[in-house]
Amino acid sequence: MRTKSTHHLLPTSIRSTMGREGSSPYIVVCCSSDWVVEKPKLIKTTSKVYILEGKLEEALSILKIKESRVVELEGILNETELPKGEPRSASLVPTGRGLAEIESELEDLFQKKIEAEVECLAMRKISRS
Repeated sequence: MRTKSTHHLLPTSIRSTMGREGSSPYIVVCCSSDWVVEKPKLIKTTSKVYILEGKLEEALSILKIKESRVVELEGILNETELPKGEPRSASLVPTGRGLAEIESELEDLFQKKIEAEVECLAMRKISRS
């Protein structure tokens, strides 16, 4: 779909590739000294832009959710009381010895929790009888 009136306005490099094998299937036309790609490529590019804008909006919403979660966790971390004299970084990264102590304390807490639940179940059973 070449128009005779604009073909001579095309640069020599474009005119020489038009109609050659392997050249672009789209015709470039001159409109007010701006080069415009013919409609099929423009539609394809426009649809890609809309798809990418949608993905960008989705990524931004996910980012906002994650940022709010980070702010929430930082608030919780700031509210948590640390033992006096202990720097924050030391409490967040326990040493091997500190980790063993934490695991031992955690096991003790689970044991107490299980004992309390058993006691609670026994009291409920007694109170129902």
